[in-house]
Amino acid sequence: MALQLARKENKSQKDVDPTESLTKALASFKLVLTTEQLKQFENSTTVPDAGSVLFFVAQLDAENASKSRRSIAPRLCTFLTATQQFAGAVETSVSSHPETAALIWGGIKTAITVASNVASYFDKVTNMIKDIGLTCPTIQQFGQLYHGHVGLQRSLCDYYAVIVELCSKVIEVSRRGSALQTICSIWSPFDSEFSPFLERLASTRKQVMLQVSLASKKAGQEAKMLLEYEIKENSSYRSSALNFFSKSAHRQEEARQWQINQIKRENASLKIKIRQHLSPVDHIPPWKRILKQRVQSTAEWLLHDDAFLEWKANPETSILWCSGTMGMGKTVLMSNVVSFLHSARLENDSAAHFFCQADNQPSLSARNIVGSICRQLLDSLIEGSSHEDLLSIEHDCESLDTNETVQFLLSRMLKERTYYIVLDGIDECETGQIREMARALEMLSQGKVGTLKIICAGRPGLEVDLFKWGRPQYRVAIDRDRLTLDMDRYIAATLSECLEEELLVLRDQEIVTTIVDVLRERSQGM
Repeated sequence: MALQLARKENKSQKDVDPTESLTKALASFKLVLTTEQLKQFENSTTVPDAGSVLFFVAQLDAENASKSRRSIAPRLCTFLTATQQFAGAVETSVSSHPETAALIWGGIKTAITVASNVASYFDKVTNMIKDIGLTCPTIQQFGQLYHGHVGLQRSLCDYYAVIVELCSKVIEVSRRGSALQTICSIWSPFDSEFSPFLERLASTRKQVMLQVSLASKKAGQEAKMLLEYEIKENSSYRSSALNFFSKSAHRQEEARQWQINQIKRENASLKIKIRQHLSPVDHIPPWKRILKQRVQSTAEWLLHDDAFLEWKANPETSILWCSGTMGMGKTVLMSNVVSFLHSARLENDSAAHFFCQADNQPSLSARNIVGSICRQLLDSLIEGSSHEDLLSIEHDCESLDTNETVQFLLSRMLKERTYYIVLDGIDECETGQIREMARALEMLSQGKVGTLKIICAGRPGLEVDLFKWGRPQYRVAIDRDRLTLDMDRYIAATLSECLEEELLVLRDQEIVTTIVDVLRERSQGM
Protein backbone atom coordinates (compact mmCIF):
# COMPACT_ATOMS: atom_id res chain seq x y z
CA MET A 1 0.00 0.00 0.00
CA ALA A 2 2.80 2.43 0.92
CA LEU A 3 4.56 1.57 -2.34
CA GLN A 4 1.41 2.36 -4.31
CA LEU A 5 0.93 5.69 -2.52
CA ALA A 6 4.53 6.69 -3.24
CA ARG A 7 4.20 5.79 -6.92
CA LYS A 8 0.96 7.76 -7.16
CA GLU A 9 2.59 10.84 -5.60
CA ASN A 10 5.70 10.57 -7.80
CA LYS A 11 3.54 10.26 -10.91
CA SER A 12 1.45 13.32 -9.99
CA GLN A 13 4.62 15.36 -9.39
CA LYS A 14 6.46 14.21 -12.50
CA ASP A 15 7.96 17.01 -14.54
CA VAL A 16 6.78 19.59 -11.97
CA ASP A 17 9.22 22.48 -11.54
CA PRO A 18 9.02 23.58 -7.88
CA THR A 19 10.84 26.82 -8.71
CA GLU A 20 8.30 28.01 -11.29
CA SER A 21 6.84 30.88 -9.23
CA LEU A 22 10.28 31.94 -8.03
CA THR A 23 11.72 31.88 -11.55
CA LYS A 24 8.87 34.10 -12.78
CA ALA A 25 9.31 36.51 -9.86
CA LEU A 26 13.04 36.81 -10.58
CA ALA A 27 12.37 37.46 -14.27
CA SER A 28 9.90 40.22 -13.34
CA PHE A 29 12.38 41.63 -10.83
CA LYS A 30 14.96 42.19 -13.56
CA LEU A 31 12.43 44.20 -15.57
CA VAL A 32 12.02 46.85 -12.85
CA LEU A 33 15.76 47.52 -12.64
CA THR A 34 17.50 50.41 -14.33
CA THR A 35 20.60 49.68 -16.41
CA GLU A 36 22.83 50.62 -13.47
CA GLN A 37 20.79 48.55 -11.02
CA LEU A 38 20.88 45.58 -13.39
CA LYS A 39 24.69 45.72 -13.39
CA GLN A 40 24.63 45.89 -9.60
CA PHE A 41 22.29 42.89 -9.52
CA GLU A 42 24.49 40.85 -11.87
CA ASN A 43 27.56 41.63 -9.74
CA SER A 44 25.68 40.43 -6.64
CA THR A 45 24.55 37.08 -8.04
CA THR A 46 26.84 34.71 -6.20
CA VAL A 47 25.84 31.70 -4.12
CA PRO A 48 26.15 32.93 -0.50
CA ASP A 49 27.88 31.12 2.33
CA ALA A 50 27.55 31.79 6.06
CA GLY A 51 30.19 34.54 5.88
CA SER A 52 28.30 36.33 3.11
CA VAL A 53 25.68 37.61 5.57
CA LEU A 54 28.21 39.32 7.84
CA PHE A 55 30.15 40.57 4.82
CA PHE A 56 27.05 42.24 3.34
CA VAL A 57 25.69 43.84 6.54
CA ALA A 58 29.17 45.09 7.47
CA GLN A 59 29.47 46.77 4.07
CA LEU A 60 26.02 48.31 4.46
CA ASP A 61 26.90 49.72 7.86
CA ALA A 62 30.14 51.18 6.50
CA GLU A 63 28.35 52.80 3.54
CA ASN A 64 25.53 54.20 5.68
CA ALA A 65 27.60 55.44 8.62
CA SER A 66 26.77 59.07 7.82
CA LYS A 67 23.03 58.41 7.31
CA SER A 68 22.15 56.26 10.31
CA ARG A 69 22.87 56.71 14.01
CA ARG A 70 22.81 53.00 14.77
CA SER A 71 23.98 49.84 13.03
CA ILE A 72 21.36 48.32 10.75
CA ALA A 73 23.01 44.87 10.84
CA PRO A 74 20.91 43.57 13.78
CA ARG A 75 17.72 44.22 11.81
CA LEU A 76 18.86 42.28 8.76
CA CYS A 77 20.93 39.36 10.06
CA THR A 78 18.12 36.94 10.97
CA PHE A 79 16.32 37.29 7.63
CA LEU A 80 19.52 37.21 5.57
CA THR A 81 20.77 34.13 7.41
CA ALA A 82 17.49 32.31 6.68
CA THR A 83 17.74 33.38 3.03
CA GLN A 84 21.36 32.22 2.76
CA GLN A 85 20.42 28.82 4.18
CA PHE A 86 17.48 28.47 1.77
CA ALA A 87 19.71 29.47 -1.14
CA GLY A 88 22.12 26.73 -0.12
CA ALA A 89 19.33 24.15 -0.11
CA VAL A 90 18.13 25.30 -3.54
CA GLU A 91 21.64 25.27 -4.98
CA THR A 92 22.22 21.63 -4.05
CA SER A 93 18.84 20.31 -5.23
CA VAL A 94 17.61 22.27 -8.26
CA SER A 95 19.60 20.89 -11.18
CA SER A 96 17.37 22.49 -13.81
CA HIS A 97 17.97 26.00 -12.46
CA PRO A 98 21.42 25.99 -10.78
CA GLU A 99 21.55 29.80 -10.94
CA THR A 100 18.41 30.28 -8.81
CA ALA A 101 20.26 30.42 -5.47
CA ALA A 102 22.59 33.17 -6.68
CA LEU A 103 19.71 35.15 -8.23
CA ILE A 104 17.70 35.13 -4.98
CA TRP A 105 20.67 36.43 -3.00
CA GLY A 106 21.54 39.01 -5.64
CA GLY A 107 17.97 40.28 -5.84
CA ILE A 108 17.60 40.78 -2.11
CA LYS A 109 21.01 42.47 -1.82
CA THR A 110 20.18 44.81 -4.71
CA ALA A 111 16.81 45.82 -3.24
CA ILE A 112 18.29 46.55 0.19
CA THR A 113 21.21 48.50 -1.31
CA VAL A 114 18.89 50.58 -3.53
CA ALA A 115 16.61 51.34 -0.57
CA SER A 116 19.60 52.50 1.49
CA ASN A 117 19.88 55.58 -0.74
CA VAL A 118 16.74 57.06 0.86
CA ALA A 119 17.39 57.33 4.61
CA SER A 120 13.84 57.65 5.99
CA TYR A 121 12.52 54.97 3.62
CA PHE A 122 15.45 52.66 4.40
CA ASP A 123 14.63 52.79 8.10
CA LYS A 124 11.10 51.52 7.38
CA VAL A 125 12.32 48.86 4.96
CA THR A 126 14.89 47.44 7.41
CA ASN A 127 12.32 47.36 10.22
CA MET A 128 9.97 45.45 7.91
CA ILE A 129 12.77 43.00 7.07
CA LYS A 130 13.50 42.56 10.77
CA ASP A 131 9.86 41.55 11.37
CA ILE A 132 9.87 39.16 8.40
CA GLY A 133 13.02 37.54 9.78
CA LEU A 134 11.23 36.65 13.02
CA THR A 135 8.87 34.27 11.19
CA CYS A 136 11.02 33.25 8.21
CA PRO A 137 11.26 29.45 7.70
CA THR A 138 14.60 28.22 9.05
CA ILE A 139 16.98 25.47 7.99
CA GLN A 140 16.28 23.75 11.32
CA GLN A 141 12.63 23.42 10.26
CA PHE A 142 13.02 22.27 6.66
CA GLY A 143 16.69 21.38 6.08
CA GLN A 144 16.54 17.61 6.63
CA LEU A 145 13.27 17.29 4.69
CA TYR A 146 13.82 19.59 1.70
CA HIS A 147 15.41 17.03 -0.60
CA GLY A 148 12.99 14.61 -2.22
CA HIS A 149 9.77 16.44 -1.35
CA VAL A 150 8.51 18.55 -4.25
CA GLY A 151 5.62 19.96 -2.22
CA LEU A 152 7.97 21.42 0.38
CA GLN A 153 10.34 22.70 -2.30
CA ARG A 154 7.47 24.39 -4.13
CA SER A 155 6.01 26.01 -1.00
CA LEU A 156 9.41 27.43 0.00
CA CYS A 157 9.99 28.72 -3.54
CA ASP A 158 6.51 30.29 -3.43
CA TYR A 159 7.46 31.99 -0.15
CA TYR A 160 10.65 33.44 -1.62
CA ALA A 161 8.79 34.39 -4.80
CA VAL A 162 6.73 36.74 -2.62
CA ILE A 163 9.97 38.03 -1.08
CA VAL A 164 11.34 38.79 -4.57
CA GLU A 165 8.07 40.53 -5.53
CA LEU A 166 8.36 42.58 -2.35
CA CYS A 167 11.91 43.49 -3.41
CA SER A 168 10.52 44.73 -6.74
CA LYS A 169 8.11 46.94 -4.80
CA VAL A 170 10.93 48.23 -2.59
CA ILE A 171 12.88 49.33 -5.67
CA GLU A 172 9.80 50.85 -7.30
CA VAL A 173 8.99 52.96 -4.22
CA SER A 174 12.62 53.99 -3.72
CA ARG A 175 12.61 55.65 -7.16
CA ARG A 176 10.11 58.27 -6.06
CA GLY A 177 11.59 61.68 -5.38
CA SER A 178 11.42 63.11 -1.87
CA ALA A 179 8.39 65.26 -2.74
CA LEU A 180 6.55 62.32 -4.26
CA GLN A 181 7.59 60.15 -1.31
CA THR A 182 5.89 62.63 1.02
CA ILE A 183 2.70 62.83 -1.06
CA CYS A 184 2.48 59.04 -1.44
CA SER A 185 3.07 58.53 2.28
CA ILE A 186 -0.06 60.60 2.93
CA TRP A 187 -2.34 58.94 0.37
CA SER A 188 -0.80 55.48 0.58
CA PRO A 189 1.22 54.96 3.79
CA PHE A 190 4.13 52.51 3.89
CA ASP A 191 2.15 49.86 5.76
CA SER A 192 -0.72 49.86 3.29
CA GLU A 193 1.65 49.63 0.31
CA PHE A 194 3.43 46.58 1.67
CA SER A 195 0.68 44.88 3.70
CA PRO A 196 -0.55 42.77 0.71
CA PHE A 197 2.93 41.22 0.44
CA LEU A 198 3.14 40.61 4.19
CA GLU A 199 -0.29 38.94 4.18
CA ARG A 200 0.79 36.66 1.32
CA LEU A 201 4.00 35.83 3.19
CA ALA A 202 1.98 34.80 6.25
CA SER A 203 -0.24 32.62 4.05
CA THR A 204 2.64 30.95 2.19
CA ARG A 205 4.49 30.36 5.47
CA LYS A 206 1.50 28.36 6.73
CA GLN A 207 1.73 26.28 3.57
CA VAL A 208 5.46 25.74 4.20
CA MET A 209 4.75 24.48 7.72
CA LEU A 210 2.06 22.14 6.38
CA GLN A 211 4.49 20.77 3.80
CA VAL A 212 7.15 20.30 6.49
CA SER A 213 4.71 18.03 8.32
CA LEU A 214 3.86 16.11 5.13
CA ALA A 215 7.54 15.83 4.18
CA SER A 216 8.35 14.36 7.58
CA LYS A 217 5.72 11.66 7.08
CA LYS A 218 6.92 10.98 3.54
CA ALA A 219 10.54 10.66 4.70
CA GLY A 220 9.42 8.04 7.22
CA GLN A 221 7.50 6.16 4.52
CA GLU A 222 10.46 6.20 2.12
CA ALA A 223 12.83 4.94 4.81
CA LYS A 224 10.42 2.09 5.57
CA MET A 225 9.96 1.18 1.90
CA LEU A 226 13.69 1.30 1.22
CA LEU A 227 14.30 -1.00 4.19
CA GLU A 228 11.66 -3.44 2.89
CA TYR A 229 13.27 -3.36 -0.55
CA GLU A 230 16.75 -4.04 0.81
CA ILE A 231 15.51 -6.86 3.08
CA LYS A 232 13.78 -8.58 0.18
CA GLU A 233 16.80 -8.11 -2.04
CA ASN A 234 19.16 -9.66 0.51
CA SER A 235 16.89 -12.34 2.00
CA SER A 236 16.40 -15.97 1.07
CA TYR A 237 13.69 -14.70 -1.24
CA ARG A 238 16.25 -12.70 -3.21
CA SER A 239 15.36 -14.31 -6.52
CA SER A 240 11.63 -13.71 -6.18
CA ALA A 241 12.20 -10.16 -4.93
CA LEU A 242 14.47 -9.39 -7.85
CA ASN A 243 11.91 -10.87 -10.17
CA PHE A 244 9.22 -8.65 -8.62
CA PHE A 245 11.21 -5.44 -8.91
CA SER A 246 12.68 -6.25 -12.30
CA LYS A 247 9.19 -6.28 -13.79
CA SER A 248 9.34 -2.54 -13.93
CA ALA A 249 12.38 -0.36 -14.45
CA HIS A 250 10.29 2.41 -12.97
CA ARG A 251 10.05 0.57 -9.65
CA GLN A 252 13.80 0.14 -9.55
CA GLU A 253 14.20 3.84 -10.29
CA GLU A 254 11.87 4.61 -7.38
CA ALA A 255 14.04 2.62 -5.01
CA ARG A 256 17.13 4.38 -6.33
CA GLN A 257 15.46 7.77 -5.80
CA TRP A 258 14.48 6.85 -2.24
CA GLN A 259 18.12 6.05 -1.61
CA ILE A 260 19.28 9.38 -3.08
CA ASN A 261 16.72 11.30 -1.01
CA GLN A 262 17.77 9.45 2.12
CA ILE A 263 21.43 10.30 1.56
CA LYS A 264 20.59 13.98 1.00
CA ARG A 265 18.53 14.04 4.19
CA GLU A 266 21.39 12.32 6.04
CA ASN A 267 23.79 14.96 4.71
CA ALA A 268 21.59 17.77 6.04
CA SER A 269 21.35 15.97 9.39
CA LEU A 270 25.11 15.36 9.53
CA LYS A 271 25.86 19.05 8.95
CA ILE A 272 23.61 20.00 11.86
CA LYS A 273 25.21 17.33 14.08
CA ILE A 274 28.74 18.43 13.20
CA ARG A 275 28.01 22.05 14.04
CA GLN A 276 26.36 21.03 17.32
CA HIS A 277 29.28 18.72 18.18
CA LEU A 278 31.69 21.61 17.68
CA SER A 279 29.68 24.17 19.67
CA PRO A 280 26.02 24.59 20.63
CA VAL A 281 26.51 28.34 21.20
CA ASP A 282 25.24 30.66 18.45
CA HIS A 283 27.87 33.37 17.95
CA ILE A 284 25.60 35.79 16.05
CA PRO A 285 23.04 36.99 18.70
CA PRO A 286 25.64 38.49 21.10
CA TRP A 287 27.26 40.40 18.22
CA LYS A 288 23.86 41.71 17.12
CA ARG A 289 22.99 42.87 20.64
CA ILE A 290 26.31 44.72 20.95
CA LEU A 291 25.87 46.41 17.58
CA LYS A 292 22.52 47.80 18.73
CA GLN A 293 24.39 49.73 21.43
CA ARG A 294 26.95 51.18 19.05
CA VAL A 295 26.48 54.62 17.53
CA GLN A 296 27.72 54.93 13.96
CA SER A 297 31.20 56.47 13.54
CA THR A 298 32.20 55.41 17.05
CA ALA A 299 34.64 52.63 18.02
CA GLU A 300 36.56 53.25 14.80
CA TRP A 301 39.77 54.70 16.21
CA LEU A 302 41.29 51.25 16.72
CA LEU A 303 41.12 50.55 12.97
CA HIS A 304 43.51 53.47 12.42
CA ASP A 305 45.84 52.70 15.32
CA ASP A 306 49.43 51.85 14.32
CA ALA A 307 49.42 48.62 16.32
CA PHE A 308 46.24 47.41 14.60
CA LEU A 309 47.51 48.35 11.13
CA GLU A 310 50.82 46.56 11.72
CA TRP A 311 49.04 43.49 13.10
CA LYS A 312 46.73 43.42 10.06
CA ALA A 313 49.59 43.89 7.56
CA ASN A 314 51.96 41.37 9.13
CA PRO A 315 52.07 38.30 6.84
CA GLU A 316 52.94 36.07 9.80
CA THR A 317 50.72 34.62 12.51
CA SER A 318 50.35 37.26 15.24
CA ILE A 319 48.30 38.32 18.27
CA LEU A 320 46.99 41.81 19.13
CA TRP A 321 46.06 42.35 22.77
CA CYS A 322 43.65 45.21 23.62
CA SER A 323 43.47 45.94 27.33
CA GLY A 324 41.13 48.24 29.20
CA THR A 325 39.34 48.49 32.52
CA MET A 326 35.63 47.81 32.93
CA GLY A 327 33.39 50.27 31.08
CA MET A 328 35.97 51.36 28.51
CA GLY A 329 33.95 49.99 25.61
CA LYS A 330 36.13 46.99 24.78
CA THR A 331 33.19 44.86 23.64
CA VAL A 332 31.73 47.52 21.36
CA LEU A 333 35.23 48.07 19.99
CA MET A 334 35.57 44.36 19.16
CA SER A 335 32.12 44.26 17.56
CA ASN A 336 33.28 46.92 15.13
CA VAL A 337 36.48 44.98 14.43
CA VAL A 338 34.27 42.01 13.47
CA SER A 339 32.31 44.24 11.09
CA PHE A 340 35.50 45.65 9.59
CA LEU A 341 37.14 42.25 9.05
CA HIS A 342 34.06 40.95 7.28
CA SER A 343 33.59 44.06 5.14
CA ALA A 344 37.27 43.96 4.10
CA ARG A 345 37.39 40.17 3.71
CA LEU A 346 39.34 38.90 0.71
CA GLU A 347 38.59 35.67 -1.14
CA ASN A 348 41.15 33.66 0.85
CA ASP A 349 40.20 35.20 4.21
CA SER A 350 38.09 33.56 6.90
CA ALA A 351 36.90 35.34 10.03
CA ALA A 352 35.43 34.11 13.30
CA HIS A 353 34.44 35.80 16.54
CA PHE A 354 33.24 34.95 20.02
CA PHE A 355 31.84 37.21 22.74
CA CYS A 356 31.69 35.66 26.20
CA GLN A 357 28.48 36.59 28.05
CA ALA A 358 28.50 36.74 31.84
CA ASP A 359 24.80 35.77 31.94
CA ASN A 360 25.21 32.83 29.51
CA GLN A 361 27.08 29.99 31.19
CA PRO A 362 27.71 27.90 28.04
CA SER A 363 29.52 30.89 26.50
CA LEU A 364 32.03 30.82 29.36
CA SER A 365 33.32 27.34 28.48
CA ALA A 366 36.72 27.16 26.76
CA ARG A 367 35.53 24.08 24.86
CA ASN A 368 32.52 25.97 23.47
CA ILE A 369 34.61 29.04 22.62
CA VAL A 370 37.18 27.03 20.67
CA GLY A 371 34.43 24.88 19.14
CA SER A 372 32.56 27.94 17.92
CA ILE A 373 35.71 29.36 16.32
CA CYS A 374 36.30 25.98 14.66
CA ARG A 375 32.68 25.83 13.48
CA GLN A 376 32.89 29.28 11.89
CA LEU A 377 36.26 28.85 10.20
CA LEU A 378 35.33 25.45 8.77
CA ASP A 379 31.74 26.28 7.80
CA SER A 380 32.41 26.34 4.05
CA LEU A 381 34.31 23.05 4.30
CA ILE A 382 31.40 21.43 6.15
CA GLU A 383 28.82 22.80 3.72
CA GLY A 384 30.68 21.57 0.63
CA SER A 385 31.63 18.10 1.88
CA SER A 386 30.48 14.85 0.27
CA HIS A 387 28.43 12.24 2.14
CA GLU A 388 31.52 10.14 2.88
CA ASP A 389 33.48 13.17 4.11
CA LEU A 390 30.60 14.29 6.32
CA LEU A 391 30.46 10.85 7.93
CA SER A 392 34.20 11.06 8.59
CA ILE A 393 34.02 14.63 9.95
CA GLU A 394 31.06 13.78 12.20
CA HIS A 395 32.93 10.78 13.60
CA ASP A 396 36.13 12.78 14.14
CA CYS A 397 34.53 15.76 15.92
CA GLU A 398 32.33 13.85 18.37
CA SER A 399 33.17 14.14 22.09
CA LEU A 400 36.34 16.21 21.60
CA ASP A 401 37.90 18.11 24.50
CA THR A 402 39.34 21.61 24.05
CA ASN A 403 42.83 20.58 22.90
CA GLU A 404 41.43 17.92 20.58
CA THR A 405 39.13 20.53 19.04
CA VAL A 406 42.15 22.73 18.32
CA GLN A 407 43.88 19.78 16.64
CA PHE A 408 40.72 19.05 14.66
CA LEU A 409 40.72 22.66 13.40
CA LEU A 410 44.45 22.74 12.61
CA SER A 411 44.22 19.51 10.62
CA ARG A 412 41.66 21.08 8.30
CA MET A 413 43.04 24.61 7.90
CA LEU A 414 44.61 25.54 4.56
CA LYS A 415 48.12 26.97 4.22
CA GLU A 416 47.14 29.55 1.60
CA ARG A 417 44.38 31.14 3.72
CA THR A 418 44.42 33.89 6.33
CA TYR A 419 42.27 33.23 9.41
CA TYR A 420 41.07 36.05 11.69
CA ILE A 421 39.83 35.37 15.22
CA VAL A 422 38.20 38.04 17.42
CA LEU A 423 37.77 37.22 21.13
CA ASP A 424 36.17 39.31 23.86
CA GLY A 425 35.23 38.82 27.49
CA ILE A 426 37.39 35.80 28.33
CA ASP A 427 38.02 37.44 31.71
CA GLU A 428 34.38 36.55 32.52
CA CYS A 429 35.39 32.86 32.52
CA GLU A 430 36.54 30.93 35.57
CA THR A 431 40.27 30.48 36.13
CA GLY A 432 40.31 26.89 34.88
CA GLN A 433 38.59 27.88 31.63
CA ILE A 434 41.04 30.76 31.11
CA ARG A 435 43.92 28.29 31.46
CA GLU A 436 42.32 26.05 28.83
CA MET A 437 41.97 29.05 26.51
CA ALA A 438 45.61 29.96 27.12
CA ARG A 439 46.72 26.51 26.02
CA ALA A 440 44.37 26.61 23.02
CA LEU A 441 45.73 29.98 21.86
CA GLU A 442 49.29 28.69 22.24
CA MET A 443 48.48 25.62 20.14
CA LEU A 444 46.81 27.73 17.47
CA SER A 445 49.72 30.17 17.32
CA GLN A 446 52.22 27.33 16.94
CA GLY A 447 50.07 25.43 14.45
CA LYS A 448 52.03 26.51 11.35
CA VAL A 449 48.93 26.15 9.17
CA GLY A 450 47.89 29.22 7.21
CA THR A 451 48.26 32.72 8.63
CA LEU A 452 46.40 33.15 11.90
CA LYS A 453 45.55 36.65 13.17
CA ILE A 454 44.12 36.79 16.70
CA ILE A 455 42.79 39.94 18.35
CA CYS A 456 41.66 39.69 21.95
CA ALA A 457 40.22 42.28 24.36
CA GLY A 458 40.04 42.08 28.14
CA ARG A 459 40.96 43.66 31.45
CA PRO A 460 44.68 44.31 32.05
CA GLY A 461 45.09 41.46 34.54
CA LEU A 462 43.96 38.85 32.03
CA GLU A 463 47.11 39.10 29.91
CA VAL A 464 49.33 37.25 32.39
CA ASP A 465 47.00 34.22 32.54
CA LEU A 466 45.86 34.16 28.91
CA PHE A 467 49.25 34.46 27.25
CA LYS A 468 51.38 32.23 29.46
CA TRP A 469 53.08 30.43 26.59
CA GLY A 470 53.32 33.17 24.01
CA ARG A 471 53.17 36.93 24.47
CA PRO A 472 51.21 39.12 22.05
CA GLN A 473 53.32 40.79 19.36
CA TYR A 474 51.11 43.91 19.45
CA ARG A 475 49.36 45.80 22.24
CA VAL A 476 46.81 48.61 22.52
CA ALA A 477 45.78 50.23 25.80
CA ILE A 478 42.20 51.52 25.82
CA ASP A 479 42.05 54.65 27.98
CA ARG A 480 39.89 57.75 28.47
CA ASP A 481 41.88 59.91 26.07
CA ARG A 482 41.11 57.57 23.17
CA LEU A 483 37.39 57.56 23.98
CA THR A 484 36.68 61.30 24.22
CA LEU A 485 35.41 61.73 20.66
CA ASP A 486 33.42 58.50 20.82
CA MET A 487 31.75 59.62 24.03
CA ASP A 488 30.78 63.00 22.52
CA ARG A 489 29.24 61.27 19.50
CA TYR A 490 27.41 58.77 21.69
CA ILE A 491 25.95 61.50 23.92
CA ALA A 492 24.87 63.60 20.93
CA ALA A 493 23.21 60.67 19.16
CA THR A 494 21.42 59.44 22.28
CA LEU A 495 20.09 62.91 23.13
CA SER A 496 18.87 63.39 19.56
CA GLU A 497 17.02 60.07 19.70
CA CYS A 498 15.41 60.98 23.02
CA LEU A 499 14.28 64.35 21.69
CA GLU A 500 12.92 62.91 18.43
CA GLU A 501 11.00 60.16 20.23
CA GLU A 502 9.83 62.70 22.86
CA LEU A 503 11.36 60.67 25.66
CA LEU A 504 12.95 63.96 26.64
CA VAL A 505 10.98 67.21 26.26
CA LEU A 506 12.80 70.52 26.73
CA ARG A 507 11.28 73.99 26.70
CA ASP A 508 14.68 75.65 26.48
CA GLN A 509 16.97 74.14 23.83
CA GLU A 510 20.01 75.71 25.47
CA ILE A 511 19.61 73.18 28.27
CA VAL A 512 20.90 70.56 25.81
CA THR A 513 24.38 72.08 26.05
CA THR A 514 24.27 71.84 29.83
CA ILE A 515 23.11 68.22 29.67
CA VAL A 516 25.94 67.33 27.28
CA ASP A 517 28.53 68.99 29.53
CA VAL A 518 27.28 67.19 32.64
CA LEU A 519 27.14 63.79 30.91
CA ARG A 520 30.63 64.24 29.49
CA GLU A 521 32.05 65.24 32.87
CA ARG A 522 30.40 62.45 34.86
CA SER A 523 30.93 59.69 32.30
CA GLN A 524 34.67 59.71 33.05
CA GLY A 525 35.27 58.19 29.62
CA MET A 526 32.82 55.33 30.18
